[in-house]
Amino acid sequence: MKAHRMHQCLLLSALLLLLSCHAEQDDTSAPLQAGAPVEVTHPLHKDLTEYLDLNATTLFMKKETLRATFPGFIDTLAKAVGDPVRAGDLLLRLKTREAAAGDSLAPGTLPLPTAVSICARTNGILVALQFNTGDFVTEGEEIARIANPSSLRISLNVPYEYAVRIDRRIPCEILLPDGQKMTAVIHRVLPNVDPATQTQTFLLQLQRAVSLPENLNLSARLPLRTAVGATIVPRGAIQCDETMRRFWIMKLTEANTAVRVDIAKGIESGDEVQVVAPQLLPTDLIISAGAYGLPDTARVALSGSPHE
Repeated sequence: MKAHRMHQCLLLSALLLLLSCHAEQDDTSAPLQAGAPVEVTHPLHKDLTEYLDLNATTLFMKKETLRATFPGFIDTLAKAVGDPVRAGDLLLRLKTREAAAGDSLAPGTLPLPTAVSICARTNGILVALQFNTGDFVTEGEEIARIANPSSLRISLNVPYEYAVRIDRRIPCEILLPDGQKMTAVIHRVLPNVDPATQTQTFLLQLQRAVSLPENLNLSARLPLRTAVGATIVPRGAIQCDETMRRFWIMKLTEANTAVRVDIAKGIESGDEVQVVAPQLLPTDLIISAGAYGLPDTARVALSGSPHE
């Protein structure tokens, strides 16, 4: 009997030892889940302007086209393409067919009218000359073309839905192909819309005189609207659903806990986005990187100090 009880005690002790070891193994095999690594930042409060970026081209508004007023032969060319001209400068002499035929008449016969001088009526640069000396031109045919560089304007086609929103009092930024930046003002808006593209033509004038060729491709940045004292977060902090109709940010409520906060967006400019609602404080911490795929409430691990 005594041996039987001793055997039961030994079995009970072995069972308790086994259960204790199994519990310790379970505790060590299920460590606490580490938080997702994220970067955080504070919301900013400042003025934010939304811009519209469009392609543009240069053009000369003032051009003079010289045409033949009668058929004849070009007797003399006084200018070449690229030459500067002033109003009244001689460009060429045009001789009628009768006058050209008179060159072969016998001496002593009645002389025919001489060549007619054609002069420039405006200042500018001779940009086109269609004929050479001795060529025959018909009545009304274009002979030469003069462009006035001082009439340089920048033309861009603005989608109509944006045309009515552009603040025409604020200067625009112009970016040249070589990287130079200039400012321009809206000089004129043409009162018609292209039927195919539904765009309206804006003509801009540079605020300082500069020599640019015609048909040069540029980039124009036009201001649309400005939010004064806006609450701004980085674009990378904003998440959205598949339809891109619902937006939210992840905000830290504790040192290592972030929760989803639905927001209403305002204007956007570059990497900055305005948050219209809810109100965010400058002391709030929001996730600026690493929030993609996090649940509504998530354990996170901060990497580095908050970005200002």
